[in-house]
Amino acid sequence: MPDPSSAAERYRSDAARFFELAKDAPSHFIRDYYNGLARRYLKHAENQEEIARTSESFAVTEIIPDGPGVQAAAESSPEEVAASDGPAPPTPLQPAQEPADGSQPSRRRRPARGPRRPRKAMSSKTLREN
Repeated sequence: MPDPSSAAERYRSDAARFFELAKDAPSHFIRDYYNGLARRYLKHAENQEEIARTSESFAVTEIIPDGPGVQAAAESSPEEVAASDGPAPPTPLQPAQEPADGSQPSRRRRPARGPRRPRKAMSSKTLREN
């Protein structure tokens, strides 16, 4: 993984280059374009510096002493865990129950894209024939 601080330096040098290009631009449009790129590169540099700061702060680790809620215990049975005065263990998930008549709910779904199509309108001629 590249170093965020070196990436920030590269972004800053590229931003300076775009600011220089904007000074010598032949038209107003090109000048605005280069200035926009330079500002965007400065934002990237700031973001990389922020990443570097947060990664440095996460590199510092604390030693947390064992407390009553944090214990490294050997294998214990569920009965021993239930008898302890700690929080209750989570209950295991149960499989979904099927209806008594054996039918399953429909899993048919409409397509994900676009709204539903309206039903075809029946003409009065079709209604008379039925």
